[in-house]
Formats: sequence, structure tokens, C-alpha cells
Amino acid sequence: MSEIFQKQNSTSPVWQVFRKQGQMARFEEIGTIKEFVEYATKQGSKNAKRYYCIITKETYRALFQIQQNDPNTIRELLDAMQLSFLQSAEYVVRNALIAGMASNLYYKDVYQLCKKRLQAFGENVGVTSVTNKPPHLK
Repeated sequence: MSEIFQKQNSTSPVWQVFRKQGQMARFEEIGTIKEFVEYATKQGSKNAKRYYCIITKETYRALFQIQQNDPNTIRELLDAMQLSFLQSAEYVVRNALIAGMASNLYYKDVYQLCKKRLQAFGENVGVTSVTNKPPHLK
């Protein structure tokens, strides 16, 4: 089944569906990170806004071996299966942040919870390679 997903590219309707779903998941994740930034700031964090980038990089690190430099284009280089895993990982992040804040954990502990859950998710689905070539040219 993963072969079906991997053969999809940005012109494929399947890929486009996964990309759109991923955009919605990212939008929800960003909203939760925003809440977490406010939570961390209230607890004294001076650089809480960096969590947008830090969490995104941690998500990519848990799922992918990235062999290109521009993090803004990574999603366009993923195949449909990788997009699916990324979407799920963003829900893992969101749920970890919500759970940590609901438990009134110290913000650094909330981040560690998020990181731990991401790493476990990545270990379960496996790390895949991302190159400069779009999926249809791999």
C-alpha cells in the first residue's frame, strides 16, 4: 500500500488531498503552539516565540532525514505517505501541548513531553529521506 502513496506527486489528486489535509492539521497545530507560546511567556520564557520553529524542526527531525536546505519547501518535496505521517505528527504535537498545559506543567516540561511523543511516533513510523527532488522525479 505504501507504494501507492509513494508514487503520488504534486499533480496527483491523492497527493493534493493529503496536502490539503496537512495544511489544516498545520493550521490547528499553529493555533496550539500560539497558546503554548502565551503559556510559556506567562511562566517567564523570554524566547517563547522560538517554539514555532523549534517544534517544527523537531517534528521534521523525528520523521525525516532532510537532504536540502530550505525548510519552507519541505512539504512540497514529500510524497503522500510522508504527508500523512507529518499530519499525524502534527496532531501528536498538538495533543502533547494541550495535555501538558492542562496538567499545568512547567513550559520546559511541556516541550519535553512534546519532544518525547514525537520521537516515539517517529520510531513507530520510521524515518524517511527527503531530497531536493519532488516525489515524481525520485
